[in-house]
Amino acid sequence: MTSTTSHVSAQLIGRPDFEEFCASVFGALPRRDQQRKAAAYVAGLLRASGRKSLRNIAAAAGAEVNEQSLHHFVSESTWPWRTVRRALAQHVVPTSRPQAFVVRHRDTPARPARRAGAELPQPRRTYGLWAATDGTALPLSWWLHEDPRTDAAPGRAAGRVPGRSPEAVVVEAYRDAVAAGRGTVPLVADARGISVSSILRGLEAAVPGAPVALRVAPGQAVQVTDPRCPRGVWTPAHEVAAWTRDLRRTSATGDEPGRLAVSRIAVQVPERTAAAGARSAPPLLAELVCLGDPRRPWPQQLWLVAGAPADPDLAQHLARWLEHAPASAERTSGALGLDDYRGRSDDGFHRHAALVGVAQAFLARQSVAPVRLRPVLPAGGDRSALCSSRFPVSRTSRTSLVHRLHACPDTARA
Repeated sequence: MTSTTSHVSAQLIGRPDFEEFCASVFGALPRRDQQRKAAAYVAGLLRASGRKSLRNIAAAAGAEVNEQSLHHFVSESTWPWRTVRRALAQHVVPTSRPQAFVVRHRDTPARPARRAGAELPQPRRTYGLWAATDGTALPLSWWLHEDPRTDAAPGRAAGRVPGRSPEAVVVEAYRDAVAAGRGTVPLVADARGISVSSILRGLEAAVPGAPVALRVAPGQAVQVTDPRCPRGVWTPAHEVAAWTRDLRRTSATGDEPGRLAVSRIAVQVPERTAAAGARSAPPLLAELVCLGDPRRPWPQQLWLVAGAPADPDLAQHLARWLEHAPASAERTSGALGLDDYRGRSDDGFHRHAALVGVAQAFLARQSVAPVRLRPVLPAGGDRSALCSSRFPVSRTSRTSLVHRLHACPDTARA
């Protein structure tokens, strides 16, 4: 999505509130010229109309910068974008008090080929970690993940270092976000297509006791450990879910009671690889939570909840967070130019994305363009597409439900 109008029309460079905000986020950068260019880049993102090209950003910045200097600053400079990402989290998390950190992926436009016939555009998938509350969602991290198969494709640059796995980056981004606040906030992520065991084992080491809810694919292997059932072999999650039909509980909350059923059963998650020392590690235990409309094929969603007991009402809200929390806010990210970076450097994209996140945080702080959650369906609307997370919204406060998931946050972090 490309913005057709600027988000802020007034001059930002030299404005006290903008300068104070940038100083709090960019103060960790090692050089003053980097701090000034980062502030100018953010001002350009906020003030430029149309596509956020480097030429438009430089023209709108209102500072003594040009297209060439901004290109070098984003694509070739060595300033640490991870430092900016952590500083942004330290600014956003204590003030917004998020109720969940939500991880979603989105497909971004493929990079153009350098020249005709040189190589085909490569697919790109961008993961984002969002600080979500009842009313807002702000991006704390964006990171690029390319299909590993493209690293070995003909025409790829020799010596190119393959990107880190999405599981490792999810754990790192969540760890940084948790470190910026007090207590452990639940992680809610769409884990379909990535390794569930790698995320759980990584969180176990990085943030012990972290409450986590992962939406998983029907074929995710699990082993039932519930004492009510005989211990079996590794079985696809959708088959285990079929066994839980008799354990379903119909939700009594929402504006259409009875349209949501929930069942849960204790399971163990298999390790992805038999790494050294893995045999001595404790098993990965979780609860498989099944959600769906009891009048449709069962179930429509499968979740693994670890680090805390699964709560049916909470599971309903977790599903809504994953689907709706960042959805509207992603449009603001796109309007600020998240997809407009045209460089070929992965680090360049991450620097650009970090600055887009800073611009979006400034918007939210100034209430210039509030980033609100997409409204739920009106009463009487079509709620048949339960597989798309169109759940009835519980009238129970989500704040109180979150306390059930991490009732003892300080103990969890110890």
